[in-house]
Amino acid sequence: MKKIYIIALFLFIGSAFMSSCKKELNQQPDGALLDETAITDFQTLQAATIGCYNTIVDLNWYGRNYPTMLELRGSNMFIASANSNRLTAPYQYNFTVANADVASTWNTIYKAIARANNVITRSGIVTDGTPEDKAQLIAEAKFVRALAYFDLTRIFGQPYPVNNGASLSVPLILNPGITQPKRNTVAEVYAQVIKDLTEAKPNLPTDIVNKFRASRFAASALLARVYLYKGDAASNALAIAEATTVINAGYTMTTASSYAGTIFWANPGQNEEIFTAKISQFQDLGSDNYGQLYVSELGGYGDIRVNPAFRNSYADADVRKTQVIKTDATTDDYITTKFYRQDNIPGLYSPKILRLSEMYFIRAEANVKLNTATGAAPADDLSSVRTMRGLPAYTGTPTLANVLTEKNFEFAFEGHQWQDNFRNGIVTVRPQITGALNNNSSSNIAISDNKQLYPIPQREADANPNIKPNNPGY
Repeated sequence: MKKIYIIALFLFIGSAFMSSCKKELNQQPDGALLDETAITDFQTLQAATIGCYNTIVDLNWYGRNYPTMLELRGSNMFIASANSNRLTAPYQYNFTVANADVASTWNTIYKAIARANNVITRSGIVTDGTPEDKAQLIAEAKFVRALAYFDLTRIFGQPYPVNNGASLSVPLILNPGITQPKRNTVAEVYAQVIKDLTEAKPNLPTDIVNKFRASRFAASALLARVYLYKGDAASNALAIAEATTVINAGYTMTTASSYAGTIFWANPGQNEEIFTAKISQFQDLGSDNYGQLYVSELGGYGDIRVNPAFRNSYADADVRKTQVIKTDATTDDYITTKFYRQDNIPGLYSPKILRLSEMYFIRAEANVKLNTATGAAPADDLSSVRTMRGLPAYTGTPTLANVLTEKNFEFAFEGHQWQDNFRNGIVTVRPQITGALNNNSSSNIAISDNKQLYPIPQREADANPNIKPNNPGY
């Protein structure tokens, strides 16, 4: 009998090895896949939970491709005309149902969901371990599952404000018993993401030191992002509340002098980080390391380069212009050094998925939309970031456009710009750049254009007739 590929993954979990419920992730490489019955006691439940985290750093999720594909749909970067033919489809907005990168991202994120489901559903048979420790592992699995479904719906489903979430998104699979699922709506996926994070929060530690496991504040930070993306007035108020909780938790912003690519960006676990997907030196992928697509001078491909006009739009005093953008010694183009070199390994980078600075922008955006100043005035929140990047405090009353511009200066190259524009109904202006691969955007891509969404992979459509229809245009 033909099976949908993502469902087959629910028969397995990833194993890593971990002897006790420690604060630190075991950073051994992802191990062999085991049958779901491998969870028999607390030790194997722990190992299965680590398997969830290991999937996050997979090349096809936060290990490189997911945030890079998002970034390439914006205007901060370009792919050089002479390139290694990697990730050109998202840059050119010409996905097809057979695109291998889309299929790999789909498969990898659903693998994470399978592993999380396995922890949640099999935890009931575990008789050793304290109830508190087991509850924490279940909560961590729910955090990973929420991140996974939120990331899937952001690319395969319309933004929530379109049709108030009634558009089709991805299949919600919460146990391994469903073999040919239908697509759920965007609203249904958001509801599950919010449910998972809300249920997880009470059982997660209030720890701001360990950045590599889900904490209560990481769940709040992700909830703040989800509520902001949902976009209605009630959700904006909830986004403010969750962001304020994180802002008041004790995290501190990185100083201007430490923001450099060789300091903050090369060293995972800094005070500003809320949740980081740790990649150790033992997970070195060589030419497939995150930064190798961005840097040529370290022996990488150097395909993806900084738009000169964007680089020049930073103020000269801004450390984000001087400390994370440089001229590549090989190509003589501007490049980012956010992903430059960790553990003295070219291109190695541990993705900083949730940071304190984002919470200020979330609160500022939600307050601007509500015309409120709950927690802080929007100008003050923008100033909290600006003053730590070498700039004077923000003056005046910011508009939504001002907030998004300031946020893009902070999160450039990390995959936020296109999504921030798309969910707010703003066309991303993508100019042609001398020396760039043609980006097919002479008239720019309208918000309503079918190309804004990724296609459901053909392999899924072939295996499961219930997953149809595909997104319009595919």
